[in-house]
Amino acid sequence: MSIALSYRKAEDGMFYPNISFETGNLAELGKYGLMAMDYLKENYYERYRLLVRFGRLVEVLKPVNDEAQQMVDQMMEKYLETHKPYNPNSTMEMWEIRKHGLMIAEEIVIHDLINTYH
Repeated sequence: MSIALSYRKAEDGMFYPNISFETGNLAELGKYGLMAMDYLKENYYERYRLLVRFGRLVEVLKPVNDEAQQMVDQMMEKYLETHKPYNPNSTMEMWEIRKHGLMIAEEIVIHDLINTYH
């Protein structure tokens, strides 16, 4: 097994290897995946560095984002079924109900899913 390396010549005349690693596209993670990444980075830095080093960060955290989004959607549906507006034509009332439901759903998702060891 051989590994092909390329080198670049620096100003000091030394040759340095061109080393790069793939972190994946962090834009694929989404809101909850990025939150999980921040939690992992702050609380389990060694695990975070290991995932980055092997290029598996997006692979591990993308399912977390997908599951979190699914949980939020399901909780919002249930919340909206039980919390009907007094005036269905009122945009502000619907906005307040949705905002409150989203805050509750996100708090649960952050506690139960995001802030767990991945």
